Amino acid sequence: MGRSFYPYAILKPLFVPFNTDRPSHNPNQGMPLTFEYSQRFWHMAGFLLAIISFYQITLYINHFEFKKALADRLGGWGWLACFETTSIIPELVTLFGLQKLLWVYHRLLPIHFVRLTPLGLGHYYLSLLPLLLVVFFIVSPFTQTVRFFLEVPLDEGFGGLTWKTYLNIFLIAPYQSPKIVALYSVLNLVLGYCIVTASLVHDLLYWRRQQEQDKREVPAEREERYAKRLNAQSSKGKTTILVSEVGLITIDSPRCLAHHRQGIYQLTVKTLTEMEAELNPRQFFRVNRGAVVNRAFVEGYVHTGNNNYIINLTAPFQQLTVSLARTRLSEFRNWLQAPITHPDRNPGQA
Repeated sequence: MGRSFYPYAILKPLFVPFNTDRPSHNPNQGMPLTFEYSQRFWHMAGFLLAIISFYQITLYINHFEFKKALADRLGGWGWLACFETTSIIPELVTLFGLQKLLWVYHRLLPIHFVRLTPLGLGHYYLSLLPLLLVVFFIVSPFTQTVRFFLEVPLDEGFGGLTWKTYLNIFLIAPYQSPKIVALYSVLNLVLGYCIVTASLVHDLLYWRRQQEQDKREVPAEREERYAKRLNAQSSKGKTTILVSEVGLITIDSPRCLAHHRQGIYQLTVKTLTEMEAELNPRQFFRVNRGAVVNRAFVEGYVHTGNNNYIINLTAPFQQLTVSLARTRLSEFRNWLQAPITHPDRNPGQA
């Protein structure tokens, strides 16, 4: 892995939470972040629409005469309703862009879990500040483009759809107004933290339910949750293979490949993340973005220089080269050292 960009390497400790490895089964590392709830667009859109509706109702109550004059200018209450409805669409575009930027930001840093302490939460929220402060400058061209095609025809007719109007009034003008930049930067900041907080609460409730379930289960019942056999496809057709005889699972878009003692099989599971969820975490470990190894076939790991690590596998997988992500090194070492009460298999078995 190459060296980090120098300014980023200096600023990273200020804005990135203390722990940025992938979620693990060690509760001491904090709560895993799925960020799943925040990507449910219509849930977040419903929240945004509720705020806008409350704001519009307040305007009608306190400034009815202004609304009536606006309706007369547009040609009636029906046109006013149409105008106000279409004005919501650009805000939904902003919401969509903000959701995707937050997701990409979490993956690039990366941020995979957060400590549930005042310092941990504060550091996590602080880590999002650089992105939320520049969201307006990134998303505004898309929002303004949608606003241009919705508002200009209602106000001036289709003849008003000119390149000069689009460039000067809708694209450039918002950046030239400090008031608009400040207003929308604050609104994006508030909306972004609302999305993140909603996602945190969802992840916290889910995490606590999982912890309670794990406490109630005895070890034998817990092991039963994980797959013992995998559905696979070979040159001879569909079959099932024993999980304990799989040494390595890798990505072969669009599906995964299982490196079995008897050969290579294509799995019916689409993604490696889905596959990882079906495997016993005591026995299988995701060593990088594209590979999961079976502990029964891991001989060890070696440092090859320049912060690169290679995992050595036992027969019949000793010829395969498997890299270990540097960010996963500490957790991988702990995983190797942890005892297994009921291993699926012994590497010496036939």
